[in-house]
Amino acid sequence: MSKLLEMDVLIQMNGEAYLDPHSRRLAKKLLKGGVIQVMGSDCHNMDRRPPNLGPALQELQKGKLAEQREDILWQNEKIFMAARG
Repeated sequence: MSKLLEMDVLIQMNGEAYLDPHSRRLAKKLLKGGVIQVMGSDCHNMDRRPPNLGPALQELQKGKLAEQREDILWQNEKIFMAARG
């Protein structure tokens, strides 16, 4: 992972990783460590894989990760603005 972090890339985590109790501990560690810069939603449909970015960002706030949440929101907006041209 250290070689990846040395590269000029953004690392994304899906919201599900923070919402799932089985992966939350690792997700929190990666967020606090500054490894994750972008958060997305692995939405494929509304039944089995609904969009969950909103709930994940709310949970970050509750989990005392407000600074990381703000950084992610800023980076996500920057990406979308660049994509718009």
